Amino acid sequence: IVHPVRVDAGGSFLSYELWPRALRKRDVSVRRDAPAFYQLQYRGRELRFNLTANQHLLAPGFVSETRRRGGLGRAHIQAHTPACHLLGEVQDPELEGGLAAISACDGLKGVFQLSNEDYFIEPLDGAPARPGHAQPHVVYKRQVPERLAQWGDSSAPSTCGVQGMLFCSQFS
Repeated sequence: IVHPVRVDAGGSFLSYELWPRALRKRDVSVRRDAPAFYQLQYRGRELRFNLTANQHLLAPGFVSETRRRGGLGRAHIQAHTPACHLLGEVQDPELEGGLAAISACDGLKGVFQLSNEDYFIEPLDGAPARPGHAQPHVVYKRQVPERLAQWGDSSAPSTCGVQGMLFCSQFS
């Protein structure tokens, strides 16, 4: 269990609120490309995330329509990328850092690399954010199933007679 906080570029505490929704909606001076910094303690290590909004999450011209019951012919069109989907890097002073793709829309949820290992982060189920407190999150290492780890092993048995097709019986 980790407790991420929002920090400034130097690592000084800013807030327990991981994505300041009200500020972002009302303050036109806040740039969408301004970096967001987060910090957490994981297994005795201080990890710092340096992230910016993913401007390329949706294709140019992407349109999402929402139609409500009784509102025939009326559509809400949304053609902007939510600024809470972030890309960047994670840094650890002692280990090799890596890349991160995180959604901060409702807690931190996503994937990051550290020393060439993949990790997932997400809010702890049943532990909502509370004002003045850090929201608990779970970090877990990606586990490669043993069958998938053998993918490159040509001596590994395949399920449908074709080498490298370990899972084809699941899709037949």
